[in-house]
Amino acid sequence: MPHRIRTLAAPLALMLCALAAPPAWSQQTPLPPPPPPGTPAPAMITVGGEVLDALTGAPVRDVVISIPALGRKVLTDAQGRFVLNGIRSGTQKWVVSGLGYARWEEEVEATENGAMFTVRILPRPEVLEGITVVADRFQVRRAAEARSVRVVDRQEILASAAPSVFEIVGTRTGIRPMACGAGESEFNCATVRGRTVRPAVFIDDTYSPAGLEALRSMAPEEMFLIESYGGGRAIRVYTTWYVEKMSQFGNRLPPLTWW
Repeated sequence: MPHRIRTLAAPLALMLCALAAPPAWSQQTPLPPPPPPGTPAPAMITVGGEVLDALTGAPVRDVVISIPALGRKVLTDAQGRFVLNGIRSGTQKWVVSGLGYARWEEEVEATENGAMFTVRILPRPEVLEGITVVADRFQVRRAAEARSVRVVDRQEILASAAPSVFEIVGTRTGIRPMACGAGESEFNCATVRGRTVRPAVFIDDTYSPAGLEALRSMAPEEMFLIESYGGGRAIRVYTTWYVEKMSQFGNRLPPLTWW
């Protein structure tokens, strides 16, 4: 017998929520403590489904579905489909986030192996229309620079299995993070073309004194773009929050600075 498809819809007030503040990178949802000894282990199931545009019904790709309490997340494919393998049976909070769409959160009961869910997320037209404009402005700004640049776009970022932006920078931009001196535990320097340098790090066009280590607390799904200038001498990362804000209000990108 085919499984019943459940349609999930968040309250309208939640779907219409606007961006109010940048994400707090240091605030990560802790995993739940292990159950007491002797407690039966919950059943492990596989569920799937699709994410659709709430207005048009079209599938939405590159949407992140996460279950923070379980530390699990998955990405929708070109048809808006997703599969969550080996999750704990029961009721968990699901978080669905896509670029240009309102963030979706709801307690979801998933107890049947093979169950299918349809999640409808509300588009933000003013953001969707402006994202292409902002992306073009990034390209124009890069082209105006004499420095070499390596770009890691959102699809490449989301396709990575890295746990944080720090690891993505270390594997996709051609630099090798390392400690700046003997006995140091932080990796704020890097080998660039055979030389040890301390890359200047900018987050949303703002210089970060914490350097590369600031990228350890940044989740890949919250990123829009990573740029590496001069072989890694400057690393610039941009969050989806920043790009959505720029596209919503029509702000122009500031000139590049190098500190």
